[in-house]
Amino acid sequence: MLRDDMSNAGIELLARGVDPYNDIDAVPLQLRRDRYTGMTRYFDSIGPSGVQMMRQTAALQINLERGADPKSRWRLLNSLAPIVVALFANSRQYAGKRTEWASYRAQLWRTLDPSRTGIIYDETAHVERYLGFALDAVAMRSSPNGLPFRSFREWIPDPAVGKEDWLFHLSTLFPEVRPKEFFELRSADTIDSASLAAPVVFVTGLVYDEESSHRANELIGAPSEKLLERAGRLGLTDPEIRRIASRLVVLALDGGRRLGGDYLRRAHLEAAYKYFANALAANDI
Repeated sequence: MLRDDMSNAGIELLARGVDPYNDIDAVPLQLRRDRYTGMTRYFDSIGPSGVQMMRQTAALQINLERGADPKSRWRLLNSLAPIVVALFANSRQYAGKRTEWASYRAQLWRTLDPSRTGIIYDETAHVERYLGFALDAVAMRSSPNGLPFRSFREWIPDPAVGKEDWLFHLSTLFPEVRPKEFFELRSADTIDSASLAAPVVFVTGLVYDEESSHRANELIGAPSEKLLERAGRLGLTDPEIRRIASRLVVLALDGGRRLGGDYLRRAHLEAAYKYFANALAANDI
């Protein structure tokens, strides 16, 4: 209904991970709340990717329960992040030009601020690694009156710092997987609404089905920052990524079927199969 009404008004709705037509100068800040003005001030101090992320990118966030074994699920989700980037990359075009990245959105997110992005994982110290990452990330609220920005670790001795500051700070971290009361997987470009079953089936079938989860862990191995960079740059044209993605798609569809209709309907599985077949065929090498 929205698409029809927009079309009648001469507006085309386009689902892409990044604005393919305009540069940042054509897109001013839309929401002038403290959160966004503060983020803009910080990102302007370190480089262009941050404000481009805020105003010109659209990612698809998938939220998953932590489950009975959150450490294993945390490992699997961080390992899956590069494959999710590659499978749903659709943002090579930016500001009217072709970029070198299959997902330019992923590139912008990776480079907006190294202190608050990436794959945050340690095989033996899951919680400690993320806590250290959070403390060492620069606090966007720590620059009143033009004072230099500082990490939250440096800011926390200030007696004025409270719980709300910490919670706000956590909300400004943008890793591929973000832990809350649930896990947020933040690696996919936004896609057309007709294909939304595909990322849900892929992640749900691999994460919630025990057999597929076990086999996916064996196949993909430990989380890899290098694989994340390659996925954003090459997408499914990377031979290793394409091979892994193809095998994971089979596992995800099998897992989705085993989960049954309470999780995924037949129509969802069919829509996902169609998306994966087209994506893998389009990137045949």
